[in-house]
Amino acid sequence: MKNLKIKPQRLGLLAVISLMCAVTACHDFFEKNIEDNVVLMVSPTDGGSSPIYLQKFIWKPVNGAREYHIQLVTPSFDKLSQIVMDTVVASTNLMVTLTPNKYQMSIYAQNAGYQSKVTTISFDITESYDLSPQEMNPTQPTNLSATNATAITFRWDTITGATSYSFELFDANGKTVGGAIPVTTNSITIPSSDTKIEQLTEQAYSWRIFARNEISDSKAIISRFTVDRTAPVQPKTLQPNESDTTKVATSLFSWTKNADTGTPIADSIIIASDQGFGTIVKRALCTNNSFSYTFPSSVATYFWKLKQSDAAGNTTETQPRKLLVLPQ
Repeated sequence: MKNLKIKPQRLGLLAVISLMCAVTACHDFFEKNIEDNVVLMVSPTDGGSSPIYLQKFIWKPVNGAREYHIQLVTPSFDKLSQIVMDTVVASTNLMVTLTPNKYQMSIYAQNAGYQSKVTTISFDITESYDLSPQEMNPTQPTNLSATNATAITFRWDTITGATSYSFELFDANGKTVGGAIPVTTNSITIPSSDTKIEQLTEQAYSWRIFARNEISDSKAIISRFTVDRTAPVQPKTLQPNESDTTKVATSLFSWTKNADTGTPIADSIIIASDQGFGTIVKRALCTNNSFSYTFPSSVATYFWKLKQSDAAGNTTETQPRKLLVLPQ
């Protein structure tokens, strides 16, 4: 074999890159420098005042940012009384239900190597006994989620000035389940003796919650979820067959799905070097009912199986299959 020669210019470039990676970490080297950028807030505005408790924090995206670090305090960072929120989000918006008070918020963008300049705004939330302009914020189950739980707890943000709440649940046809249920806390569980509602059947549901006091009701936001407790139907016509032998370094695994009426299903292939799957050599999510894998160039026996998981958390696995791999 001929000796591999690297041109001096190439060697110099590699040395520079290696040195920079060692000093700053490689991911920092390839991240966009956003240190001079500023996060521009859209809502709320600096110095603003609002009687709406459910605040929608919106800001413009920073090119090169992976996420945003937000801190919210009362009444200010200089005269700190309470840290209301300290969180990192990947989106450019966030909804938070607040109580009447003075607030100060800071936000900056960040990626694996850099962070932007800090933007700070101040605003007030004023108190109003009239609940009619207020919006509810249902938090659990999250909107458009799926669950396989037998007991489901519904939660929402509390509203200042509310003396009670009215909970309503609807089935897939829009028919009420149990009618309007009065609640004095910010949660309710089904089934329970308080609701007199049986365990929910497998279907799509929607629910809403109203805050109430002696003079008014709040607005409500419809939230939807699906109950699915049925495991995915196992796939058919899996390839390779049990105890197949292959002389091809790269093997194609494939399967055919059965019809499934439940929540969306994700396929994962698991390849191991032992029948008990104690030593996993490859685990990967799959698309298009297939997966391609290149085995090491040596004689070895492998075992593989397919795991299917739906959005509600139900899973099913195929029986392990043995595959003998021979060198070409």
